[in-house]
Amino acid sequence: MNIVKLLYAPLDDRESLESGIWYPDEEICRKRGVDWAKKQKKIVKMGASPNYYFSYQMLKNLKRIRKGIKGKDPDEGISAKERE
Repeated sequence: MNIVKLLYAPLDDRESLESGIWYPDEEICRKRGVDWAKKQKKIVKMGASPNYYFSYQMLKNLKRIRKGIKGKDPDEGISAKERE
């Protein structure tokens, strides 16, 4: 039997949530009534690029989600040498 663990599951401990990241092409939390899970759905609906991620803190702080929304670049802050 395969068990799939959602990256942002509401019952995860706080440390797991705060250090995790979510890409728009990954599974969305299915728990109802969780504000940031609703934001995940809206981000996907608005066509966000799967090449950029959103942290838990970013999801929590989002006020408006518009078409063209973009998360953080996973390569940002990494030197060219580290990318190789």
